[in-house]
Amino acid sequence: MNMTKRKGEISLFMKYVFKKYTILCMIFLYPFFNLYSIYLSNLTSLSSAFLLIFFFLPIIIFSFNKRTIYFSIKNIPYYFLVILILLIGLLWSTELTRGIFYIISLFLAALFSCLLYNLGLLKSAWRAFAFSVTIFSILLYFKILQRNFVYYELDRFGYIQGNEIFLDPNWLANWLAISFLYYFFSLMKEKKMYTNSISKVKKILYFLLSILNLYFILLTASRSVFLALSVAIYIYLLLSKKIKQFSLINLLLAFVILILINVNVNVFDNLKIFDRLEETSILKSDRMDLAISSFKALVQDPFTFLMGYGTGGGDKAIGPYYYGAIRQEDGVLRYNNHNVYLDLLLQIGSLGILIIFSLVFFVLKNIFISIKKENYAFITLLIFTLIASSAYNPIKNGVWVITGGFLIVLYLFNYSSDEENTKLSSNRKKSSISITKLPTTFGRI
Repeated sequence: MNMTKRKGEISLFMKYVFKKYTILCMIFLYPFFNLYSIYLSNLTSLSSAFLLIFFFLPIIIFSFNKRTIYFSIKNIPYYFLVILILLIGLLWSTELTRGIFYIISLFLAALFSCLLYNLGLLKSAWRAFAFSVTIFSILLYFKILQRNFVYYELDRFGYIQGNEIFLDPNWLANWLAISFLYYFFSLMKEKKMYTNSISKVKKILYFLLSILNLYFILLTASRSVFLALSVAIYIYLLLSKKIKQFSLINLLLAFVILILINVNVNVFDNLKIFDRLEETSILKSDRMDLAISSFKALVQDPFTFLMGYGTGGGDKAIGPYYYGAIRQEDGVLRYNNHNVYLDLLLQIGSLGILIIFSLVFFVLKNIFISIKKENYAFITLLIFTLIASSAYNPIKNGVWVITGGFLIVLYLFNYSSDEENTKLSSNRKKSSISITKLPTTFGRI
């Protein structure tokens, strides 16, 4: 009897280890996969969207079951209501492939969050993504990843276009910001990140990596990410009352910059972000033209105004009305309006966007619960995402599966108690990992 029980425990442990390292490898490889997705698509004759789904296949295999889906719908029903609205939008969409990919990204993020929450892997997963993005950016900076490929690089770090590789600076800046937040929370000893203090060596390492990530963000010249990250961190510091630690970091950073200036190392030569920040005024920016073009497209007829162009139809809808639209291989004018809210407005119309904004307000109400629970990591990541999404669409490039998964798990921490966490820790040693009650801190395992 004891031998049978022991074999069962070993089997469960091996399954857990297999799931854990499969997920961590998938997360670590994501930036590299994204860069080479066009090359892989040409090599396999499969669409980039299908390849992305195939890449995230472990999430589907590990979590696509009745219990997981029930858990997701029960705990994040409003998120699934958004997915349902977008599913209905497919009925009148002329861009079904793009619409289905949009929905799959949102759905996979929900499944992924359940995996992280159930297995207690959020800290490990976030660390894997942070290290991956940092290494990826270093290799990209020294042009190691671009070797043997024909491409042209524009005047912003991470702006690569070619027939085999492609990268957008806003995508890269978004990844770098998520990476920076991991190092930042670690240095700030965020309650949801560490129950014990980290070593001095790790503090120094994370401090240096956070500076490197900030430098790369500045090189991308992504105004939206830079401003969103600045506001989010400022709010975090006000809530957590850790001004002293942040002041120390600022002093150290200023000291490093002064040294570099005095030894004639000009680290600002390639920083286009300061020039672009001067153009941030909405009245002077091309983003204002995009917004006007979006509203022109929306008011063509009463049905379009109320119901939109269907899920996935945002880029196609704005094409005929924006002077910078690009005619693609199928002969259709399309353009990315760089705004998730305008994109949703075009896809599902004014009725749908009203519903979605009401859901956003519902989530914002949870900020008060987060403050009570001292879940400042959730507030910071939420504010960053809400602001950055006004000039960038995180759902379109697939990274929402990872970052959205992180955000949902932090949201779920608001509704779990320390009692449940203690009970779960003991239950996990005795039997299988339950999906109905899950840990409140990540990194216990």
